[in-house]
Amino acid sequence: MKAKLVYHIIKKNDWIENYDMNEEVLMKFIKEVERKYNKRKNPFHNFDHGITVMHSCHFLCSLPKAH
Repeated sequence: MKAKLVYHIIKKNDWIENYDMNEEVLMKFIKEVERKYNKRKNPFHNFDHGITVMHSCHFLCSLPKAH
């Protein structure tokens, strides 16, 4: 489930603790974003694409700096 990937990235970066997020409310919000994002049934700009971009940015930002 794609919503779990979003949750995992948020959790891994300590944003839940740092911003005092309610985890149940956060999951409901992510699922609602997914529902509304996919409402128009766009084959490219949809929730899957958004998650791919989010995950790619997270991965690149977590790499050590090249010297």
